[in-house]
Amino acid sequence: MNAFFKCAELGRYAEFPLKVMSENFPMDNITLNQLDRSLVKDLAARQGNPGGLESGLKESAKSPEMPEVKNNKSEAPETPESKKIDAKAPEAENGQSGESKEPLDPEAKENREMTQDEINAKQREAIKDAFGRILRGEKLTNLEKGNLCEMLMDQYYISQGYTPLHKDRVTSLDDAGHHGLDGVYQKGDKYVIADAKYDRAEVNSKETQDGRQMSWDWINKRLDDAVGKEKADEIRQAREENPDNVVTQIYHFKPDADFENNRSACGSLYHVNEDGKKDGPEIAVEIYQDGERVELYYKGNGRLDQADEIRA
Repeated sequence: MNAFFKCAELGRYAEFPLKVMSENFPMDNITLNQLDRSLVKDLAARQGNPGGLESGLKESAKSPEMPEVKNNKSEAPETPESKKIDAKAPEAENGQSGESKEPLDPEAKENREMTQDEINAKQREAIKDAFGRILRGEKLTNLEKGNLCEMLMDQYYISQGYTPLHKDRVTSLDDAGHHGLDGVYQKGDKYVIADAKYDRAEVNSKETQDGRQMSWDWINKRLDDAVGKEKADEIRQAREENPDNVVTQIYHFKPDADFENNRSACGSLYHVNEDGKKDGPEIAVEIYQDGERVELYYKGNGRLDQADEIRA
């Protein structure tokens, strides 16, 4: 044991931290394989003891190679002290202090869940870009038309004081799109379940195993996926208490037949009944002129006025 500490004193300048090792490991368990080879060889030469360290070095050469030394650190077993040191290493490398910090991955912020305000802002920007393309004479794909229509529908109901409840809201023309319910909205104790249609698209009139599209049976099968089980049960309960609490509508976006010249489009609504069939007239609720939205107000008897003029 005295010989070991004498070697340690002679090797203070070497790379391997003998002092730290002596503090963290029982002395009786130290073997030559745990020491830096260059240090052992040097110490053996200094001691001039061929039968001691030098012969031990030859024996250690017969054993498997020692772990590679990286960054002047031997891969010694973890200890409570080494864990504390390693925990601070990332801070030192990045020039930061404190025990926690924001992830450095630039994609981390994009991957987090967006707030409703952020979703709305992205939708408005995507709608603006879409109208810019249309006004330049570009043709949208069917996927892009569907996504644009869903975003327009979201923004319409928001303008009427409703809160979107559906998950995975569309925020880009390039979104993959989804099957099921396009939109579920709430205002107070009232709910609207809506489907978005672009131009000449209509509700599918064919019967499915769940019933006709937008019928209550068809909606009920998809409600949990759209808003989650808890909120879906709230909507079902509200409908049981009063059928008028839950209405089903179609939002229809139609560019004018002569859009290239007059550059106008119309957003309209019509109701469907529990069987998924159109129930009542289709009412225009907003127009877009040169890409700018103008809200409309229905006065009855087929008369429409701009909402701003009515409020004035």
